[in-house]
Amino acid sequence: MKLKIIDASVAIKWFVDEPNRKEAMDLLSQIEQNPRQFGVPELFFNEMLSVFCKLALSEKEIVSFMHCLQNLGFHRIGN
Repeated sequence: MKLKIIDASVAIKWFVDEPNRKEAMDLLSQIEQNPRQFGVPELFFNEMLSVFCKLALSEKEIVSFMHCLQNLGFHRIGN
């Protein structure tokens, strides 16, 4: 099975209305159906946390969003 790698620039569209959001949401649906086909770089969660902080979200929102990401169940790809 070939792993599909998800970049933070795509994942942020799941939380923020940006161009190409529909495509990102379609991808999220695929991930939810079969998370083991997808992976993220080791620093993905650090990148997402950084973006959430720059968006000046509340701590509660950031924690909630990070839990959502972690619960997706995709592989973490190390260096």
